[in-house]
Amino acid sequence: MLCPFCAARNSEKSASCRTCGGPLSTASVGPAPPNPAPSRPIPSRPAPVAPPQSSAPPPAPAWTPLSKLQPTGGAIIALAFSAAGDIVATAQGDGAVRLWNVASGEMLPLLNIKARAELRCVTFAARGVLLACGHADGAVHLWNAATGKKEQTFTEHAGAINTLTFSHDGALLAGAGVDGVVTLWDVATGAVRHSFNARGGNIQAIAIAADGRTLAAGSDDGVVSLWNLHSGDLISALTRHHLWVAALAFAPNGNALASAGYDRVVRVWATHSDFLLHTMSGHEETVTCVAFGPDNRILASGGADGALHLWDAWQGGFVQTLEHTGKPLCRVVFAPSGQALAAASADMVRLWRAV
Repeated sequence: MLCPFCAARNSEKSASCRTCGGPLSTASVGPAPPNPAPSRPIPSRPAPVAPPQSSAPPPAPAWTPLSKLQPTGGAIIALAFSAAGDIVATAQGDGAVRLWNVASGEMLPLLNIKARAELRCVTFAARGVLLACGHADGAVHLWNAATGKKEQTFTEHAGAINTLTFSHDGALLAGAGVDGVVTLWDVATGAVRHSFNARGGNIQAIAIAADGRTLAAGSDDGVVSLWNLHSGDLISALTRHHLWVAALAFAPNGNALASAGYDRVVRVWATHSDFLLHTMSGHEETVTCVAFGPDNRILASGGADGALHLWDAWQGGFVQTLEHTGKPLCRVVFAPSGQALAAASADMVRLWRAV
């Protein structure tokens, strides 16, 4: 039997993988892919990180409402936690990035993004205080959120920037948008490391694995493309979505990738074998955002139907639904510690605390 996490061969009687410890039961990992997984990891992939040994369903965490944030100045278009998890940033249509104290809900001094074009997306570096903002004219600006000083400006894109993400160490920044190009910049020097052309065109979602070796991009033809960030080579293309991919997230350990979009389902893939682990249904409209918790197992998804669902990414099961406002959600993020969760609609951010 082939392990869906690392593609190692195991005895047909084994319950868990002898190499990585992942569950082998087909009842636990969902439907088999159309083609058998390879007998060894794809050569250009990094060696997998072993998941936790237990395959028992996790206990459903209790989430207590923490605070509500209702910024003025236009629709909320982006949401991010700081590296310490004590600050949440909201980006809005008025071109301002507002910083909020997570515990108190108090707004901190305003970071006003002065740009000629509409603000489209924002993301915090996982380490440090850098904040990246993408605009409708294709420009990307890097800001120091502590000082309000602009650090870098990138102008390689020909159209609006839809999505930005930093590598886990903050050394690289990837951006993509309507021109169908994913650009990878060196944050320190501003140099372009790689440019990738998506086969489908308009890109709404990108993600970088925590080890900094793999980048995923979802395009308007429903394809999720995976690239090796060291060589620049295309690793593979995941083709189970039949409509635009709107959201992507790697598990922190790199073993799984979640994808979702206009077909209203959330899919979870084993990244080292392209094995489709689960297809999870529950949203009535487009799934607009997904995020893994730091335990690599709890997965949150938000949709245009206003629903915020939590899933068990290992077993493919539903865990619980958290109440928001019923309005379409645009972003969901876990704090790095996993002790807080934030979700945003156009006019409100709600925060919960794990207890």
